[in-house]
Formats: sequence, structure tokens, C-alpha cells
Amino acid sequence: VKDWTTVIVRELIQKAGDLISDKYGNYCLQTALQAATEHPCLLQEFEKSTKPHLDTLRENVKAKWVKLLDSAIEKQKKRNAMMAMGGMSGMGAMNMGNMSGGRGGGGGGDG
Repeated sequence: VKDWTTVIVRELIQKAGDLISDKYGNYCLQTALQAATEHPCLLQEFEKSTKPHLDTLRENVKAKWVKLLDSAIEKQKKRNAMMAMGGMSGMGAMNMGNMSGGRGGGGGGDG
């Protein structure tokens, strides 16, 4: 079974330099970042492919990308920590949510 998410994200990040500075390409990359967050290796590839191009962006767009990447990496770290806790998933997940200040503002999708 082919993992189409991985195939598509990898295809997009190969063109990250062109896409990141384009209005619609930027949107595609942001959507790909959301998908890559679910895959540890893919998120690392995504970061490695996009970071070199951030300096070509306007400061406000660059700042947004830095925030998006940091947020995705942090989200993945939390997910990994919860998985490592194993059997404590019910209570552990609630405590992790409380420690991060709840879910305020996340996942709105209005990028």
C-alpha cells in the first residue's frame, strides 16, 4: 500500500524554494506541513527543505513560517511523549493538555 501523503509531501518539498514565495504555493506547503506533522521522518525532511528558503521571504511571512515549523515540531514532541507514556493515555493526555494551556487558537485552518 502506497502512502500517498508521504509521496505528495515529498514532491512538494522538492519545490519548496519556488512554492514558499508564491501565494498559492505557500498555502500548499502549509497544508503539507500539517500532513507532515503526523510523520516524524517527513517533518524532519520538510524542515530541512524549507528552512534554507526562509531568508528569501518578507519578515512577516518568515516569522509566520518559523512559528509554524516550531509549532509542528512541538506538537510532534508532545505526541511522542504521550505515546511513550503508553497505558496512561487517558489521564496523561488530559494533563498534557492542561500543561500546554489548553487548545486555544490551534487547528483553525485559516492559515
